[in-house]
Amino acid sequence: MAEEGLVYVERGKLRQLFKDKLTNAGLSEQHADKTADLMIFADERGIHSHGSVRTQYYAERIAKKGYNLNPALTFTKTGPSSGTYFGDNAV
Repeated sequence: MAEEGLVYVERGKLRQLFKDKLTNAGLSEQHADKTADLMIFADERGIHSHGSVRTQYYAERIAKKGYNLNPALTFTKTGPSSGTYFGDNAV
């Protein structure tokens, strides 16, 4: 039974909406593809703080050059099963 006031969007269409929003803001097609997949992944698992609710925020930060779109990603091993990942202010 559908709850009143909720809008249901098919997964593929939602993914395309996310991707379009992010590419229109200036993110590359490749990165927008991956980001859209990860946002849907988060939503499907109930981690809404990193899902669709972030779309507008990400798009605004990308458009304002608030993210590094060409980051130098690095990983430093700190122990046998641990490490530090530096994302260089990437999306």
